[in-house]
Amino acid sequence: MIAPLCLFMLFAASDAYHITHHRDDQVAILEPSTKTSWGDWRQAEYCNASSYAYAFEMNVGNPKQPDDDTGVNGIVLLCRPRFPNQNYQIASMYKNWGKWQKKLSCPGQSNFLTGVSIKSQSKQWHRDDTAVNNFQFTCKDGTILTGVGGPHGEWGTQDNCPPKSAICGIKTKVEDFIKKKWYNKNADNTALNKATFFCCSI
Repeated sequence: MIAPLCLFMLFAASDAYHITHHRDDQVAILEPSTKTSWGDWRQAEYCNASSYAYAFEMNVGNPKQPDDDTGVNGIVLLCRPRFPNQNYQIASMYKNWGKWQKKLSCPGQSNFLTGVSIKSQSKQWHRDDTAVNNFQFTCKDGTILTGVGGPHGEWGTQDNCPPKSAICGIKTKVEDFIKKKWYNKNADNTALNKATFFCCSI
């Protein structure tokens, strides 16, 4: 098992970025379905005003991990304004247990994420649980971006932002690290279990 590292992350490409927990122009909440609900909801993070998510990156566990495959451990959104002069990342809490995958971006400068679905695995009882295994986003122009996630589970239905809006924030439900002990040898970690996304007016 890779040693646990609990992160509440937000990266900025410019000193002009400030942590944002609310947007006055929010118009909808997307709650794509998943098969499990372990863990706790973490702090929501939003793109700056007049900025929207145009890309994403996932942290994915090794599906060949002999003891405990954790599926998707975390996701970050990359934000930019409609007429870009800076890019930056936002994230609710995640686990940095796996490998960060390649960034997937909507093509064009004013093209943003507007829809999302999640691939997740149901409870496996006496077998290894993995929870969320992948994300798929749709861009404003219809481009579909599918992450390189885990092999387990089924896709849920896609949730879409209303017209003239795009994804501008994220909130995640994450299970904390469960350490194996003599009385709990079957401890099973899953990390990310759910993600909620916020839509703001363009």
